Amino acid sequence: MTKYSTCLGGLVLAFSLLAPTNDVWAAQKKLPEVTDTLPVVLEADGIEFDEVNHLATARGHAVVRYTDLVFRADRVTLDSETNVIRAFASAGKKIKVQRQNADTLAGDFLEYHLNDSTGYLEGAEGSSKVPYGAVYIKGARVEVADPQTAHEKKWLRGKYLRGSAPDSAVVRWNSASYTTCKQDHPHYLLRSKKIVMVPGKYIVLHHPRVYAGSAYLFTMPFNMVVNQKPKAKNVVTIMPNYDSDKHLGLEARSTFSWDAGQLALGAGIWQEGMFEYQARVDQQVAPWLSLYAGDNHQYDSNTDETKSRPFWGRCWRVPAGPWTSAGLRGKNVRS
Repeated sequence: MTKYSTCLGGLVLAFSLLAPTNDVWAAQKKLPEVTDTLPVVLEADGIEFDEVNHLATARGHAVVRYTDLVFRADRVTLDSETNVIRAFASAGKKIKVQRQNADTLAGDFLEYHLNDSTGYLEGAEGSSKVPYGAVYIKGARVEVADPQTAHEKKWLRGKYLRGSAPDSAVVRWNSASYTTCKQDHPHYLLRSKKIVMVPGKYIVLHHPRVYAGSAYLFTMPFNMVVNQKPKAKNVVTIMPNYDSDKHLGLEARSTFSWDAGQLALGAGIWQEGMFEYQARVDQQVAPWLSLYAGDNHQYDSNTDETKSRPFWGRCWRVPAGPWTSAGLRGKNVRS
């Protein structure tokens, strides 16, 4: 294993080649004892350094350690002049990105700028813990920035960043899917052009589209905010079931809650080849007014057909009074 270390600021380079072989050259310099430098350690089976281009290239089980970040890849380059790290994955493998006491991301290509703690990961996927379970996110591209940069780029509103440490990471997923189902083909998921995660606090989905399997249901007209704090509830249940008409089946139900609303999803696959789903979203728009909409796509034994039954409505209340509901149902749509 070969180790390369650099301190940003003075850019003093030091090599410590641990493999005891005559075929590998080694050089070692003492790092300056300066408190404001940021140490970067690069380890791999082999490391080459191009002094002309200021580029260190690590190959084979490459690991980069920087503050509380760890990057793992087959090949990593570190430019000691621009302080840019690039990580590459070989065919069939993924780059691993991990932050101390946080979740792990995986992807195909990574570029990270040490000077301002920004970067991006392509072909990204990962998971994040939420109360009562976890969520799984995949995206074409993931960007990382500190809270101030994220706010300047208008990734999300400042109230979601309040209280974040200046050096913490805000993660933006582009063209991403979001689900609480771990399967490769989840029964239900949300798709969004932009999902922003403030680790340990919030996950904000920009106007997500709701799917039951591969079937598109509807698009939310507002942003969905998932609270990762202990008081939030994002519950998933999967259970077998039996129906005299549909025989054996597997049903999954999930509830996504945010500050002023809730999304309830359900899906079922039956032995007779039937697929059913239910979806309902509730959003409180004022202290006295809440709107809801949804769809019940279910089998009707009377007509031997599977029909879609959309519905929508509103709930309101007078001060200190109970909620009153008024709703409408759309026409049945056969499938």
